[in-house]
Amino acid sequence: MPTIVTADPDLPLEAVNTVIAQQEEILGPLVSIGNDGKVTFLTFDLDREPPQKHAMVDIGTAPPNIAPIVAGKIFVGGQLTDVTAFRPV
Repeated sequence: MPTIVTADPDLPLEAVNTVIAQQEEILGPLVSIGNDGKVTFLTFDLDREPPQKHAMVDIGTAPPNIAPIVAGKIFVGGQLTDVTAFRPV
């Protein structure tokens, strides 16, 4: 079951990643990211177990040799920003 969490649009990138890590412990893996023009949406899969390694978002594309989870626009420091979510190996 997907569960959506909102994140404050003024959060810096590091804080967004902290929110993701905290929520994955409770709600399962991150499966989607997005926004409604006012806040960031982070969607987690409550039907799956929390992952061993937490997902991260970074500006631009995923690092080499790491498959992205999803790409989209979220707020970073108050600005809509293109990011990619990935899970470090």
